[in-house]
Amino acid sequence: MDSHPYQVEALPGGSWAVAEAGGNAVLRVNSLGRISTIAVLPRQATTFTKKMADALGAPDCVVGVKYGFEPVPTDVERDRHGNLWVSLLPGGPEDPSLGARGAVYKITPSGKVIRMARGFLGATNLAVTRGGKVYVAELFNNRISTVRRGHIVTVRSIQRPVAVEVTRRNLFVGQLAQFGQNGPVAGTGGVYRFPR
Repeated sequence: MDSHPYQVEALPGGSWAVAEAGGNAVLRVNSLGRISTIAVLPRQATTFTKKMADALGAPDCVVGVKYGFEPVPTDVERDRHGNLWVSLLPGGPEDPSLGARGAVYKITPSGKVIRMARGFLGATNLAVTRGGKVYVAELFNNRISTVRRGHIVTVRSIQRPVAVEVTRRNLFVGQLAQFGQNGPVAGTGGVYRFPR
């Protein structure tokens, strides 16, 4: 009913993993086109603060209320151990109004879903190296980041990064075009290469 296949990743045997933003899940599409569920991602719990309520124009009675926003998977990548890595937006307003609520999850080959990091601001895409290092494009934080010892660390600063890919020596970053105040495009996007 609500389908938004956001990104795909090739799997062994001719299947594909699909980051299904509308269905809050990672799906498998086999070579015959049959669809099955790899994992449904967990709700993204947020406790409303006064600042959040004000940003939404909500009444004060929501302050202190814990709400489970639907996860919105934006990318899926497979590492050399068969784990699937998923970036996600936290549901609800995706802009900075409610703070840095995006996350990165790992889905093991046995289907276990593990949150690896939380606190990304607009996690729209990710890339995984052969050694297992994860890079995340944070659209609203204007950076490519990674996770070190449980902390999110800036790797590169760039305006409006929407995608990231990695090679042995480089990061390739897709940049979203700048929008004007009324919505139309006010600039151009681009693709940039940075040394790792």
